Amino acid sequence: MKKMLSDVWTGLRTAPGRAGLAFVSLAVGWFAVTVLLAVFEALHQQARQLVHAFGADAFLLSRAEGGEEEDAAAWNRRQVAFFRLNLEGEAWVSGAAQVAGLPSEVGRILAVDENWFSTSGRRLRIGRPLDALDVRRGLKVAVAVDAADTRRPDGLTDGVMIGREWFHLVGWAESSASLLPLEARAWIPYTAGSWDAGPGRTAEQVDAIWFRARNGAEPEKLRRRVVGLLEQRPLPQAVWTTPESLLAGIRRWQRVIVWTAGMGGMLSVLLGAVSLASLLLTGVRERISEIGLRRALGATRADVAVLFVVEALVLTVAAALTGMLAAEAMLHVAGSRFPLPFAVGGVTRTFPLALACLLACCCALGPAVRAARLPPAEALRNE
Repeated sequence: MKKMLSDVWTGLRTAPGRAGLAFVSLAVGWFAVTVLLAVFEALHQQARQLVHAFGADAFLLSRAEGGEEEDAAAWNRRQVAFFRLNLEGEAWVSGAAQVAGLPSEVGRILAVDENWFSTSGRRLRIGRPLDALDVRRGLKVAVAVDAADTRRPDGLTDGVMIGREWFHLVGWAESSASLLPLEARAWIPYTAGSWDAGPGRTAEQVDAIWFRARNGAEPEKLRRRVVGLLEQRPLPQAVWTTPESLLAGIRRWQRVIVWTAGMGGMLSVLLGAVSLASLLLTGVRERISEIGLRRALGATRADVAVLFVVEALVLTVAAALTGMLAAEAMLHVAGSRFPLPFAVGGVTRTFPLALACLLACCCALGPAVRAARLPPAEALRNE
């Protein structure tokens, strides 16, 4: 093994300039490939979590921001009841309104009805969801988002202050994907207290209506049913949110990454492959006497071919490891300072190495065969 590595090192030193160019080009290429795979894996996980949290069988109608105030009157609890009556047995339906007048550090608080947790699919860690009794009596109770663990945050053990009202906490919901629509810090019954609905608005108005198929209903058919119902009672400035529309942003990111890191990495790897093949072919021509001497001393054709394949593998794998380590370091540094999604998993680590080995074998195939077929007598005459 030591003799093989010594021979490989001797072969690479015959053309240090070309070897260095091939190494740098390949390292840059594997750097870009590793970044591409890490970001792709993170976006794939994010998409899976997003669809899981939102629900493949759910969709949302929300009022467009900045719309006319007179159009907001149609967005009310009567409209929610209309959908609920016509979709009974087919879908869960729930309406939500954002509590206004709260400081930005408090986060979004939603005033909802008793069907909200069944419709939105939010899971609880502790306690219970808001129910019909809470809404009917207008109880000042709330469900808040839990922390990452099961402990309740200090100071919020028994209740939470929303505006000037104190609400008793009856449940803690699991944290969810930050890209979800209507993501909130807490939920209260829309009939509770005197929460601020906003200028010119009442507690009967809603900002969004959430639908979730039930009893085996098909989401696409349910959407068509809702479209038909909207023809009877229109909702002005309605914006549809579906699992497909949520994933549209992630797919745009993926396309951008493919055209930047992907194309840059492919060009660098291609340049490195050409440099590597040129290095090996030149090495065959410049080492004819060495090849002849090896054959004369008993080396077989396979021994000569393996020498060139190993040279290519050593150079390519070393470049791949350098690029991958640099990419991981850059991702961790950038991820700590910027909201850059990345996940370094098994695929991110194994795929570049496997591709590097395949590329090395492909580039070394021609030069290795040529060196192995070189007649010993001709090689020694060249000497």
